[in-house]
Amino acid sequence: RGRASAGTPEAAIASYEAILATDPDNQDALLGIANEYRKEGNLTREAEYLERLAVLQPGKGEFDLRLASIYMNQEVQNYSAAVKALLRATALDPNNADAFLQLGIAERSAGNSNGAILAWSRYLTLAPDGEMAQTVWEAIEQMKPTTTTTGDVTTSTT
Repeated sequence: RGRASAGTPEAAIASYEAILATDPDNQDALLGIANEYRKEGNLTREAEYLERLAVLQPGKGEFDLRLASIYMNQEVQNYSAAVKALLRATALDPNNADAFLQLGIAERSAGNSNGAILAWSRYLTLAPDGEMAQTVWEAIEQMKPTTTTTGDVTTSTT
């Protein structure tokens, strides 16, 4: 009874796993398994196989972008892993405005304001009229440290 029915995600994963047993770096099988887990909504397992693909194909930022999306998902919330994936993606494609937008979100979520400001500044350079430009400007302004001085005198109240 423990066998997966043909045509089910379990059956597809089992057949891909059989390929990986003899060829652990088979990229089609790794991607196939990742896609099956995506269909099932198993983000953690999907990410596991995408990480392996990202290592095998370091020049393909699409896996890094997909990983970042998983890591930033409400269910996963692994922002430091998202930052790593997005840093790889932006290094591969330094003109991908959306990747820098996502990197800023991941950095801020991971608690790194400076990293967020840097990423979002790059986003604004690449997409000054982008859909999120105004929102990003406002977020940067809120994150900048504030010191108030009036004229030559710094006021403090005690």
